[in-house]
Amino acid sequence: MNSNITKIVTLIPSATEIVAFLGQKNSIVGRSHECDYPKDLNNVAKLTSPKINVDGTSDEINKQINTILENSLSVYKVNVEKLKKLNPDFIITQAHCEVCAVSFSEVKNIVDKYFNRKTKIISLEPNTLNDVFNDIKRVAKDLNIENESNNKLIENLKIRLKKIK
Repeated sequence: MNSNITKIVTLIPSATEIVAFLGQKNSIVGRSHECDYPKDLNNVAKLTSPKINVDGTSDEINKQINTILENSLSVYKVNVEKLKKLNPDFIITQAHCEVCAVSFSEVKNIVDKYFNRKTKIISLEPNTLNDVFNDIKRVAKDLNIENESNNKLIENLKIRLKKIK
């Protein structure tokens, strides 16, 4: 891989989709085990896995998750060795929900410990649909790909959503 290419790790599906939407799909070098779109990224390294038995009943899964959260732990684990080998420029995650993705604090601790803070963490934090659009713009800005083409993509997405309403 060319060292001039920006290397991005996406730890939640929405981050993977945003990066692909912005035309940077080929920069994704690692992803969450839950990222399943775009389909052609299935061969990209999976860096997370659940700490729970996902084959249990919903009640069993709920109990496992509650136990983990009561101990202030993340529900997911990160393959730190794989992540270190990938040496990403950016890690995109979220800080809203400890059950939805690797905890933000765990990602921050990994970056602080192994990457001397040279890897930038981008945290998606939408509460509304407008926040989603703002997150897309912020990701474009942070990745230094903010341009008229990407602004048009976002505006077209807004128009398509208005038509659905």
